[in-house]
Amino acid sequence: MLDDEFDLTPAFSFTTPSREKKIRPPKRLRRLNFESRYKAHMKSYSWARFRAKIISDRKKCEHCGADNVGFHVHHITYARFGREKPADVRLLCVPCHERFHGKVIGKKKTA
Repeated sequence: MLDDEFDLTPAFSFTTPSREKKIRPPKRLRRLNFESRYKAHMKSYSWARFRAKIISDRKKCEHCGADNVGFHVHHITYARFGREKPADVRLLCVPCHERFHGKVIGKKKTA
């Protein structure tokens, strides 16, 4: 059989034919997708290098000024997530980061 005998158009399109606007997946799926990408990025070598550079350059919590403590690199924006620039993040000590989010960060929940 020849290739031109088959209909090779996709069964489902992500664009509407009239406006060529992308159809976004439901919010629940976008959130799950972001959470899985976030977890993978936080474990990546590129994030570890970026985080280490931010800590070595800034050296102090940008909120309270504490030094010689554990630090978290906090995202100000996720606009360039995965290819962050130093202006996209803040260096916070663990207590300030937890106060900012209103919860304990990095601890596993126990049943």
